[in-house]
Amino acid sequence: PPLGRRLLKGCLDGDFPPAILQAIDKHLQMPLADQVHEIFRAPRPNVALALLAPLVQELSCFPKVELMIYKAFTEFIHKTLLRIPNIENQAIPFVGSVALHFRQELEHCLTREGLTAGTFDASPIDRLIIYHQKHTFA
Repeated sequence: PPLGRRLLKGCLDGDFPPAILQAIDKHLQMPLADQVHEIFRAPRPNVALALLAPLVQELSCFPKVELMIYKAFTEFIHKTLLRIPNIENQAIPFVGSVALHFRQELEHCLTREGLTAGTFDASPIDRLIIYHQKHTFA
């Protein structure tokens, strides 16, 4: 789920209290409006937005941000995972920093929807290395 984008949208829409906006400005070391401008001028805005995930995690102590996180994962589960036939009978593996950093929230949402989390890896290369180490022919 695009948590960085959701965080910025919530700020721009006035969904968050001033304490969250102040924490964001402090973390980013520039006003939010300037940060938004920088992100969308970047060659790959999606990457710049993904870099906000640690900030979202830091702000998860605020109930509105925590709710935003759970909503994002629940939407992801409904729009993506629950469309896969027999997904409820499989352990679902996850790859990437967002899944890794928000593992507890993701597992909570999966459990609530009757699904089971599988492995969590920082990058796809981790499992590829293990696979090739086991299956290399000498």
